[in-house]
Amino acid sequence: QTVDPALSCNGTTFPVSCSLSGGVPIGTDTRVLSFSALTPPAATISPPTQSFIVGAIATSAGGSDFGGSTTTTVTVQRDFSISGSANPSALVVGQDFAYALTVNNAGPFTGDWGSVQVTVDLPDAVRFRPAGNSGPFNCSGSTAPGSLIACSYTGPANGGSVQSLTLGASAAAAATTAVALLTVSAPVDPNGNNNSGSVGVSIAAALAQ
Repeated sequence: QTVDPALSCNGTTFPVSCSLSGGVPIGTDTRVLSFSALTPPAATISPPTQSFIVGAIATSAGGSDFGGSTTTTVTVQRDFSISGSANPSALVVGQDFAYALTVNNAGPFTGDWGSVQVTVDLPDAVRFRPAGNSGPFNCSGSTAPGSLIACSYTGPANGGSVQSLTLGASAAAAATTAVALLTVSAPVDPNGNNNSGSVGVSIAAALAQ
């Protein structure tokens, strides 16, 4: 904290009390009091944007109060990215498989995962298989080939730096390369350059019986 030399303050956490030495002269007297404050650790703030109000009350010798306050908004950032793979990645028509997706949060804020959304835009040769899902996400969408699947995070609010999702799928048609497009989104993520990814599989025609 930085204070006017005529002010004597005590305390390292708010509220801080200050007294003016030497009395107050008749007329207008201006005193400047400024504080340097540290915000709480990022992981303890939820939601990621909060406003903190700092107030000041000056009491005269006669008991009159003169109050004022200032509001400071603290925004903590997340940096989400998504990647994935297919297991297996070489398929035949009618074969079930799974997309293994990883959502990373480089922070510095790792709390409040409740707003995280993942979408998977399936290629025309792949259909969604809900029974194959696992992980802290609730995924929904049509089982028709080429559907858009939306997944909402359902795990603990403080999800940390990484969460995994397994999305069930099935090969619906032959394709040399069938690419699924991945996207992760969340509020207060200023780096949009790493919010998307892709996973490709190859699908061969089924062998004649």
